[in-house]
Amino acid sequence: MRTSVTDTRQIDHYLLGQMPAEDRLIFEAHTIIRPELNEALQWQATVHELIRLRGQRALRNEIRSVEQKLFEQPQHQSFRQRIMRMFGK
Repeated sequence: MRTSVTDTRQIDHYLLGQMPAEDRLIFEAHTIIRPELNEALQWQATVHELIRLRGQRALRNEIRSVEQKLFEQPQHQSFRQRIMRMFGK
């Protein structure tokens, strides 16, 4: 199955909520009439979700890296102590 560039753009706009309501209805009708468009929509939705999860993982790793630098490197000792006083018991 090959998805046209136009279909791909429409699917992206649909998934990202960038379509006006009347265009959404027409697009949804097209997914019923054209099973291949519906299949492309499902695959593209999966790709969007995977990209979102990958971005979350990358952000989480970046935060861990900054945290590790701030709490383990000697030059950040005063910052670490202030944070521990703020949130410590």
